[in-house]
Order: sequence, then structure tokens, then C-alpha cells
Amino acid sequence: MGMTELSLLRKAARALATENKQAATTVHLLAAVFDMGGPAHQLLAQRRLEKAGLMRAARTFDETVDDALGMALAQAQQVAHRAAVPLHLTSRGVEQSTAAGSLHVLVALLSNRAYAAARALQYCGVDVGKLRVAATRVAHGIIAPPRQPRTRSQAAAPPARVSAPSRAPARPAPA
Repeated sequence: MGMTELSLLRKAARALATENKQAATTVHLLAAVFDMGGPAHQLLAQRRLEKAGLMRAARTFDETVDDALGMALAQAQQVAHRAAVPLHLTSRGVEQSTAAGSLHVLVALLSNRAYAAARALQYCGVDVGKLRVAATRVAHGIIAPPRQPRTRSQAAAPPARVSAPSRAPARPAPA
């Protein structure tokens, strides 16, 4: 049986904390979410966050909530259950996906301001409320996930121009 995305995130957060000789916090979980990629990574990257900055914040903020990692992951499962999107119709009805992922963890981390992750984001200048709304809207399927940023080579290239169909020059009016 394969590991779920939540267990991979928990394992990555603990590994990041151990690697830096720290106790695992929700900031480490946030850094693991950032590393996982996908829509949650894009939402964080749009706010000019980087893993190095998140890891610096992990040294600054301590958890005020007991077992914050466990609580955040449990909340992520609840978020995923509420945001279940119909996958397809079967003879039994609509099947729904309730598997929690990194986007659901991001929503859970942003929903509780007592978590060190929410305080660290606020310290980094992120509007936690706006980020939570954006992440929730993507998780519920209200808006599409953010697009991948353009690479430097794409940004340097001039945009493709669509030329208008050529017309014959206007005739001068008869005198």
C-alpha cells in the first residue's frame, strides 16, 4: 500500500526539522507543502516565498498548540472532505474524491492563526486572509489552480502577434 500525500508531507516536515536540529512545527509542514509542488506551491510562490525564507522562519516561531502537526493534518482531511469534487457518474451515483493533499494542508495551516506557519507567513509580509481565500477557492474548485510561471526564456521572447487581415487601401472619393 502506497503512502498518502499527507503521510509524505508529515514525513518531509519531520525530516526538515531533524535536518536543522529543530522540533517539527507547522512551519516545517508549510515548507514541505512548498516542496511538494502543485497549486499550493504556486500560490506560495506568487507571494514571492521561498523555501529558504520559510526555513529561516522555522527557527523564529515556536508552536503554541500541542500536536499542531497532527491537528493540521486532521483539519486538512476535513477540508478535503468538504471540498470533495465529483469525479464521475457511476451506476451507484456520483463518486467523490476525498483524498487530502498539499492544497488542503495549506488551507488548514492558514485557517488557524495560532499555528506557527500562519504567524511566519504574516511575518514574511503575506496577507494570510487573502491567501486562505485563494487556497480555499482553488481547493473547492471555484477557480482554476494558478498557472505555472513563465520561464525567463519565455518572458524574454516577444509575445506572438496576430496580424490583422490585410485590406485593400481605401479608394479616394470621386471629386
